[in-house]
Amino acid sequence: MEEELKRQIVNTCKALYELGLISNRSGNVSGRLEGSEHFWITPTRMCKPELTPELLVKLDLQGRIIEGKVSPSREKLMHARIYQTKKEINAVVHAHNPLVLALVASGIPFCPETVEAKLNINPTLVSPKPPGSPELAEVVSNAVQEDYNLVIIPRHGVIAVGQDLLEARAIAETAEMEAKFLLVFTLLKKMRYVDY
Repeated sequence: MEEELKRQIVNTCKALYELGLISNRSGNVSGRLEGSEHFWITPTRMCKPELTPELLVKLDLQGRIIEGKVSPSREKLMHARIYQTKKEINAVVHAHNPLVLALVASGIPFCPETVEAKLNINPTLVSPKPPGSPELAEVVSNAVQEDYNLVIIPRHGVIAVGQDLLEARAIAETAEMEAKFLLVFTLLKKMRYVDY
């Protein structure tokens, strides 16, 4: 079971990289077996498309290393706090969705409009905190406690959570598609009123 989970984490990283939602060394992904007091997370500063299951790190819910030969992601505390906060969450995807971040930075509200996004995403913005900090872990876990499954950290990234890796990844991907829709919709709406 754990070996399959580790393969899913690796495959999730590769998929996010191919979709342009993380770069070579950015982002992090974790997962746990249902009910477990431990989780597996990606290592820090390693090439995501070249990850293997053997490079993942096993942590407890306080962020302490249980198994692994490399350093875990510096966002380990955030992942640990999310798992402490909600027992039904078994996967966390921290991506750097460029369109979601551009939308938010430009002042356009990220309010889902398409049917799929409305059905699957419950987003919120949180105040930026230093990456890897206890403060960031706290604001994100508080948002998750309030049933948000997509947390947007302006100029940093998104946190998508789910009951498994497929759900968490789907939320991150749907968010980027929704941002594309919102950006184009906003642009076209403004163009309609331009008098040439």
